[in-house]
Amino acid sequence: MEKFSAWAAEQYEGRPIVAAVGIDPSASGTVDIASVWKEVFAPVLTNGLDTILVVDANSRVAELVAAAIPSKAPPSFSPSRYRSIAEWATGERIAVSLNRNGEILVFRNQSLRFTLRAGIWQHFTHQATLSAIHLPHKRAVKQALYETLLDVSFARSGGCLAVVDEANRPTLINLVSPADFLVPTPPATQSTKGELIFTAVGRDFTQLDRRVRAELLALDGATIIDHLGTLLAVGAIVRIHAGSTGGGRLAAAKTLARLGLGVKISQDGQVRGFDSSTKEVFTFG
Repeated sequence: MEKFSAWAAEQYEGRPIVAAVGIDPSASGTVDIASVWKEVFAPVLTNGLDTILVVDANSRVAELVAAAIPSKAPPSFSPSRYRSIAEWATGERIAVSLNRNGEILVFRNQSLRFTLRAGIWQHFTHQATLSAIHLPHKRAVKQALYETLLDVSFARSGGCLAVVDEANRPTLINLVSPADFLVPTPPATQSTKGELIFTAVGRDFTQLDRRVRAELLALDGATIIDHLGTLLAVGAIVRIHAGSTGGGRLAAAKTLARLGLGVKISQDGQVRGFDSSTKEVFTFG
């Protein structure tokens, strides 16, 4: 951890250092990792995503491995881009990754457990956050939403995501331009963006590949789904309530939250979720 913290503030040939170390109690090594850290080649041994320097319980290097190709369904409680290293961290194994943003991620049991961001350690309590996400009600849709929040948070792309309660769905037309809906209400016509998303992606948010969901959220504007996980709008411009404070994404998230749930993902990775009273009900990152 000390070495990764030091590397987070350094560069190697003008680029941020990335690295990954795995601790495997069942392994047996020879060279002490402290000796390896002193070598000039140490910062380029691993890529932080799917190549891992494995050490035993006594910090002796056992092997340099390339993590297996991820399963079709990556671990739900890990950012998608780290799925290889997360899947390696099974049983008693622990994996630690340093990324290009100077963040340290710790994985155990195929799950992201701790992160060091901006000098602050955070413990991820995935089940508690899932419980705080009151919409959607169905577990599969709720989990898909949470997966996407993790992915966007660690992609550092930012975004705004909203879930509209069934009773409030008719009100959405007052906050979003009719042209922004994937299926616009007549006499509005489908925009090029709406036609593209409808044709190329579809409307079932839960069934989309996690990488596609993250790309949708990266578009300017808000991604909006209903309580069943049906995509209603992507990249929608929201009519902000008068007197809204904070940046555009925060104001949009709070405005849409009045219809169910609104979530803002900052460029720095912080995620904040608001309920219909615009009270913050969960945050991480």
